[in-house]
Amino acid sequence: MNRKQLIVYLILLAGYALSAFATYAFFMDELAASIGILMPDMSVPDWVLGLVNAGTVFVLYGLFGLAGLWFARKLELPGIFSEDGNWRRWFVIPLVLGLVCGVFIIVGDLLFAPINGFGRFPHPTFPRLHSRIHQRGHR
Repeated sequence: MNRKQLIVYLILLAGYALSAFATYAFFMDELAASIGILMPDMSVPDWVLGLVNAGTVFVLYGLFGLAGLWFARKLELPGIFSEDGNWRRWFVIPLVLGLVCGVFIIVGDLLFAPINGFGRFPHPTFPRLHSRIHQRGHR
């Protein structure tokens, strides 16, 4: 396996595991409340749930990703990124495509909200760490 591809993959995997940890350790109550349920008392601290989920992400997605890298090499696909690419190919084109798709989703939401049966797309509120600490206290 190419060393650069593996390093980029491990950095992305670590970022994903860190995001899973932060979600469960700091924002679990807000996420549960955004779908209208209360989080039951698990009798373990939130940071333990975060570590378990981060470990699960790291192991499961790590194995699947390594298998994907192996298959990409066998099928002569570029892998995580194309090494002959440049800034335009890696960042500008995906950024423009994301912006265009986002605009289409927003315009479609505004146009079809009056005629569909459920209104606009639901958007959860942005989680606030400060209020959560004061509500539950430090664990």
